[in-house]
Amino acid sequence: MGTVVKAKTYRRYVRRGFAEAMLGRGVIVVEGVTEQLVIQAVAEKMEAANDGNYPLDLTGVTIFCAEGDGSMAEFGRFFVSLDLPTLAFLDKKKRIQKEQDALDKAGFEILNETSYEGMEELLAAEVPINHQWSYLEYIRDIAAAPKVLLPNVCPDDNKVRDFTKQVLKDSKGWGRAAELIEKCDVSELPPSITGFLEKIYARFP
Repeated sequence: MGTVVKAKTYRRYVRRGFAEAMLGRGVIVVEGVTEQLVIQAVAEKMEAANDGNYPLDLTGVTIFCAEGDGSMAEFGRFFVSLDLPTLAFLDKKKRIQKEQDALDKAGFEILNETSYEGMEELLAAEVPINHQWSYLEYIRDIAAAPKVLLPNVCPDDNKVRDFTKQVLKDSKGWGRAAELIEKCDVSELPPSITGFLEKIYARFP
């Protein structure tokens, strides 16, 4: 029998992929919806470009959103207790020792912590600047981020990155980070994500 998950936790997540993950062949636990959508978008491009990357959904590998760093260890322990290969993709954070110990002992086969404090920072650093500006122009023209005053002329690279982070944070709930991935060729995808996924494709050939 699997490790117990709190009843309120189960009720909160059962309609968001919990059952699918439990019945699959493997689970990738991520912190939030942004990470879930971006990793899925990168995976689809990698799969389309290389027949050797067998689609995660057909393999039975679920990308599961834990909705917060603090819940990842709990879900990791639970899925591991079901004998499911369980992997984690999470942001770089300063964690108290108790939190780090919980993650280390959760049983993740791969505990992948990026070099960035959030997915927005990762994308701003690793997606080509020309794609970021093209994306920002689109966001500006449809007025999708009214809180961010985007210029009409492309600024310097550092400013473009700052605007990208602002826009992505402003529209977290809309899944716009995945739209930025759509502008990339497979060779331009963020290496922090492709490197992680390459391990997954090797684990589930």
